Amino acid sequence: MVFNWRYSEITATRDAPDNRIYRYDTGEFSSRLDGNLRNFSQLEDQANELGLDFTMVFYGPKNSIITPKIGYVSAEKQRDSEIRRYGFAFNGPIANDPALLVKPLEQILIPENIVRAGFQIREITRSTDNYYADNNLEAFYRQIEVNFDDRLRLTLGGRQEDFNQVSTTFDLFRPETAAVAELSRKEFLPAFSATYIHNDQQFRFAYSETVSRPDFRELSTSPFIDPETGREIFCNPNLDITSITNIDFRWEWYFAFSDYVSIGYFYKEFVDPIEATIFSPVDRKVTYINAASAENQGIEIEAYKRLDFLGQLGEDFYVQGTVSFIDSSVEIRDEDRGSLTSTSRALQGQSDVLFNAQIGYEPYSGTTATVLFHYFGDRIAEVGIESAPDLIQEGYGELNFVFIRELDDHWQITAKAKNILDARSEITQGSLLTNGFNLGREASLQVQYRF
Repeated sequence: MVFNWRYSEITATRDAPDNRIYRYDTGEFSSRLDGNLRNFSQLEDQANELGLDFTMVFYGPKNSIITPKIGYVSAEKQRDSEIRRYGFAFNGPIANDPALLVKPLEQILIPENIVRAGFQIREITRSTDNYYADNNLEAFYRQIEVNFDDRLRLTLGGRQEDFNQVSTTFDLFRPETAAVAELSRKEFLPAFSATYIHNDQQFRFAYSETVSRPDFRELSTSPFIDPETGREIFCNPNLDITSITNIDFRWEWYFAFSDYVSIGYFYKEFVDPIEATIFSPVDRKVTYINAASAENQGIEIEAYKRLDFLGQLGEDFYVQGTVSFIDSSVEIRDEDRGSLTSTSRALQGQSDVLFNAQIGYEPYSGTTATVLFHYFGDRIAEVGIESAPDLIQEGYGELNFVFIRELDDHWQITAKAKNILDARSEITQGSLLTNGFNLGREASLQVQYRF
């Protein structure tokens, strides 16, 4: 019998003092409520986890090895999030002088203008800006693996989970008016896998049921700003847990010592998947909903080949590539449609094609060099509203390079170059370009000493 235990305790904090947001409309300093903000935010996350595993090996008929396993895990997460918002009110003739408002910001918000007849600082912290939350997960799991002479391996298991999550959003100045969102569920999640080896070929099949839970922020009533789009996102305390059914099948052929090719098929079925949706077409405010259902399926082809057939020149080189063709769909309930153009579409953010390729140099001298290329196909960046089509992020490829040199037992040098071709990201809507920019090149050099 083997007994394994693990325990972890993690604390993460974020302090973002005086984050400033200013807005100009048609060249004039905006008087909108969100036109000028100075935000002070703090967040602290704590996570504790304890896990226990018991495993024992038995020898059965037909050269079989039977390995049962039972385990227990207890995990707890806590979060405290606080935001204080301040802004300048347009109170008098100075603040409403059109000649002043078109000037640069550093000429507007100066001490002489921050007076009773001009701009006055005020707190605009919202009643939903502060929340604390915690979740608890307790799970028992068991598994049995039967291995017949390393030719056929069967694994059957299940996991019984008891999950509870509570998010409490409160007014900083009236904490008694708290809004509580709670999510609880007990469920059994089965899993089965089988692996069969025939000469130099291997066949794998797997079935499992999993879940995807809303995080603290999605379940609270506290809105937040998307750092990429600058858009305000309102969360949904009525979100439910997503149930996922996974089916995978893979064939692998090892035709040389390290060379192989594989073809795999995967299928995922989602019940109540969590999707982002726009509920206010005027200012394009976003929230989260549980869609009715979704599917994601595809084929993945992977190959690895050393170039030793080229003789001494190629024996230290290899090529590797993976390509995936994916079909996805999601169905939105009619009552949740809101201003969405369509209730049936591909999953947001899911490309229809993914491709990865690399050429590597791996001699025995401690030096490695790898050229990598990654490409993803078109995907929905934002769903369309008011009969307008979806916003599509056009596919693009990225070329990277990594060089690692082991100088001795202690010193190592790593050099990286990312996006060497300076790929361009473009988002289109119909035939119109809505957003486009070059991603930029990155380079880094790292020196590591081990002792």
